[in-house]
Amino acid sequence: MVHYVMIKFQEGYLGEEHIAMIRDTYTEMLEAIDGILGVEIHENIIERDSNADLMIRIELEGAAALDTYLNHPLHVAFAKEARPNIVKMVTFDR
Repeated sequence: MVHYVMIKFQEGYLGEEHIAMIRDTYTEMLEAIDGILGVEIHENIIERDSNADLMIRIELEGAAALDTYLNHPLHVAFAKEARPNIVKMVTFDR
């Protein structure tokens, strides 16, 4: 199963330090959370109002692993920190 997260941040928020923090956080999640098989972080390369700024692709063993990831303290802490800076977020599971 693959879980996609597309995020549009407040203008000016997403700098190199935030991207590094997000990459480090998801690397830590990959190592700490059973059921995560892979993580990719992609920055948008075309600036448009309709585009997300960042896409996170998480490969998981299945739906149970998604629940584990969503409720894990590392993810909860990341979401709490990022949420005030998010304009829009969309997720998609396949």
